[in-house]
Amino acid sequence: MQFESDGNSFLSFGSHQVKKVSLDGLEAETIYKGISPYYSSFPFPTNEIIKKGKKIFYNNRSEDGTYNRYQKEYLPNLKLIGFLDLEKSETTNFLSFPDQSLSQNGLIFPHSNWASHFIFSKSELIVVFQGEPALFVFEGEEPFTFIQKIDLDLGEFKIYPGNPEGEEGMDILDARTTLGSIECIEKINEFILIGYNQGFSEKQIRNLENASTPQEKGKIIRKFEGENSSRIQLLDENFQVLDDFIKPKYLKISSLMVRDGHLWGSKFDPDTEDDFFTINKLEVREK
Repeated sequence: MQFESDGNSFLSFGSHQVKKVSLDGLEAETIYKGISPYYSSFPFPTNEIIKKGKKIFYNNRSEDGTYNRYQKEYLPNLKLIGFLDLEKSETTNFLSFPDQSLSQNGLIFPHSNWASHFIFSKSELIVVFQGEPALFVFEGEEPFTFIQKIDLDLGEFKIYPGNPEGEEGMDILDARTTLGSIECIEKINEFILIGYNQGFSEKQIRNLENASTPQEKGKIIRKFEGENSSRIQLLDENFQVLDDFIKPKYLKISSLMVRDGHLWGSKFDPDTEDDFFTINKLEVREK
């Protein structure tokens, strides 16, 4: 959900429709109805939906079925971002992987490796792909022309190089567990915030491979996940790094979203099972 600029209503993004709802809940106008193009059947913070003018931008994961994800033509033919035109009540999917992306090297990557997150900053559209430590900068208006790739220094970020078509690749669960991952990108005031996890070290992966049972493997994974805390890299609007630090304790980095000039994120403690959840309000302060 997102508040409208008039302060009297909000937009509700459902799995099959978009509605404009009055704050008292008495009026609800359906402004789009159709098959949801969002990644998964429900929109959620890691797939932030951005309203810009008369368009609603979203991460597109709909496919035309021409290729499957085990074919080398699959990734180059994806349209990664789309928008819903509120005036025309129609959707347009656009933005292929730039030639500078690893996903254009003709190899196969796990599904979790190329999920995209994006923001608008000044007059630019800035996109990150989950398994690639880089910013991809596009013009912020149609036709969204590619401008540049900016490599990010994320330390020992574990990158998967891809595997040739027809060869056995990395298991998707292992990929989600052990590979480096950019979990979010947000724009808050004059700052660009990137939340990421470097993934498992080579030593940790060797220990994991020596696990003799699924139970032992699960125990090792939980131990290493506790040791490998996610981090936040802070940049200015010119993409200069201002700081890089471990995330606040128990903050679920993938839940971050920006509202009213503040960051909001949910608390997650893997060692505590609660029947409620906690939302944190955060802000960026200079040391």
